[in-house]
Amino acid sequence: MLNIVALIGRLGADPEIRYTPSGVPVANFRTCPVKSCKTGVPMT
Repeated sequence: MLNIVALIGRLGADPEIRYTPSGVPVANFRTCPVKSCKTGVPMT
């Protein structure tokens, strides 16, 4: 199974990379939205 996600925005900080006990790398990203939207109004 393959999941694809496209996140559009700016990084809020440097990515944080850590490793699980089995050695698999995991990265955390903080993003900031490019546009703001009001509740109930879709972004274009």
